[in-house]
Amino acid sequence: MNLDEAFRIWAAEFADEHGLGHEAVDRLVAFDRVGYPHREVFFGKVRVSASIEELWGRYRERMPYLARCRPEAVEGLARLRAAGWRVAIVTNGTADNQLGKTQ
Repeated sequence: MNLDEAFRIWAAEFADEHGLGHEAVDRLVAFDRVGYPHREVFFGKVRVSASIEELWGRYRERMPYLARCRPEAVEGLARLRAAGWRVAIVTNGTADNQLGKTQ
């Protein structure tokens, strides 16, 4: 999955929704890359009128729909299953976020 691409799309939507301007997208992406991977901390650095909890919740609702598996990965997993392999995906993400990505 290309999570950087998904995050950039989310950041553009977020900036637009909060009237932050396009230049805010690059700042949000920079925050993401320089050590604020935990979203509670990340949203503590982002100054908008919503609470950290609200921002975190809305982020968690939206991101699974933006993250997409690469087609070749999906095709490869399908071929393995068709050949009788049992497949599993190991992730450090929470179950609700990961299951949302299958939509």
